Amino acid sequence: MTIEAGSSHSTELIDQKGIDSLKKALTTEPFPYNPLEVAMYLNLKVYQSFLKKIPNSNGLLGFFRRENNVSYIYIEETLPISQKREVVARGIFRHFLSPQKNNLLSDIYQHADNTPIPTPEEYLCDTFAKDFLMPQEEFIKIYNRFQGVKNPFTSIAQHFNVEEYYAQERIKDLNLE
Repeated sequence: MTIEAGSSHSTELIDQKGIDSLKKALTTEPFPYNPLEVAMYLNLKVYQSFLKKIPNSNGLLGFFRRENNVSYIYIEETLPISQKREVVARGIFRHFLSPQKNNLLSDIYQHADNTPIPTPEEYLCDTFAKDFLMPQEEFIKIYNRFQGVKNPFTSIAQHFNVEEYYAQERIKDLNLE
């Protein structure tokens, strides 16, 4: 499968950043994309940890760090796999936003209470993650398939292995409501 099979918005974000290595990873990896495998292909280090035990972390679910030109994605260990996928997908794009900056530390996921993501950079990471995990063409097909189902958000979220609120946000992003 090629990158064109994903959503056009992801492709635009990738093209804007000139991310050849990510394009290659996505043409190598079949859909549905496994964010962990793509991160490993890109030589990103992904670790699970008990981030909630960090003092004053306020429900932090994940963060990104770059040190000595090595990028690290840290994930709260107790998250369900669907949220871990979201955190890693956001971290992949974060890796490309500031490729020359070392000692970069950034939240890559909203807090457990789903407070809004405050910065334009985090908005881009979130947009990329949604497109990456739920490509537009596939999402619309699945959305249409589950119309008339008692709770379509749950079915759609299960199909893409994401949290239900993430599927709801994708529906809003694509103006499907």
